[in-house]
Amino acid sequence: MGALAVFRPDLAAMPAAYPNYLTPVLLPFQPVKQKTGTAYYDDIQADTTAQTGRTITDSPDSFAVASSKVSFDLDQSKEFIKDAQIPDSEITLLGGLDKAEAKGARKGKRAVMASLEALTAAKVLNNGASPVRDILGSVIAAIQLAKQVVADYAEGRVAVVGSQYVLDRLKRYPEVVDRMKFTGVLIGAVRDVRSISNDQLAAALDVDVVLGGRKSVWYDASAVYQDRLAVMVLPDPQFDPDETIQFGRTLVFPVEGAGDNIEVTTFPTDRPPANWVRARAYAEQHLFNPEACYILKGIDDGNAVTTSTTT
Repeated sequence: MGALAVFRPDLAAMPAAYPNYLTPVLLPFQPVKQKTGTAYYDDIQADTTAQTGRTITDSPDSFAVASSKVSFDLDQSKEFIKDAQIPDSEITLLGGLDKAEAKGARKGKRAVMASLEALTAAKVLNNGASPVRDILGSVIAAIQLAKQVVADYAEGRVAVVGSQYVLDRLKRYPEVVDRMKFTGVLIGAVRDVRSISNDQLAAALDVDVVLGGRKSVWYDASAVYQDRLAVMVLPDPQFDPDETIQFGRTLVFPVEGAGDNIEVTTFPTDRPPANWVRARAYAEQHLFNPEACYILKGIDDGNAVTTSTTT
């Protein structure tokens, strides 16, 4: 038999030390007031030209200014849930019930975020709507073109995003190594990419920030990701999507006091004798303006400086 689950605002508010997940930056959380409804956003409009030669008695040409919208439904299929089972014999070994439940909550919240992170990687590197271009002979030239394209669509920080594994590969490209001399980085052996930070790489690529995701999610999860990086304008979570052009958002059902909007509940059972900690979120990701992301492919080892040393 088991007891009813009890909402634990203390555990919901507790930081979980997420391992470099990019979802909060690339597709920031946007709480919604109900599980079904409509989200509004500012859509990219085609450029228009001004009217000339108007007859003075005629009304000027006009165009409509209105928000676009998308329906959302955070039903059971949009539930992200994970239970941590803590056998009663383990509670003392884990430092007591409070510490045991805290550990279970952190692990459960990380599991929920890991699932969202996998969706984010697909939305950024393989969404089917953003432009995709092979870097051909120059990754620097390809990034500069991509930066110009996305900057025409949206305002904000321009980022190069992808697996940290691919970013470390990029650091070995001869043209990138050559660029490093202008950033004050003294390159020793090309193989030693660990000496080059992502901030230094951003300076060499002339972008605002470089963001590297976990290899297990942003590289191993799909063969499509393994030679790709994205150049994108980061959505500003301080502004609503109907105020500024934004790539997209993660719509979530809000949890009071939880910055990550993951609900945590606890309940005991006697068959088996254990305490349970449940982490759960209702979330749905939407791309509002995929044009604000430009995907580059062809960033493979064949174009990098290769050595016999593993980096």
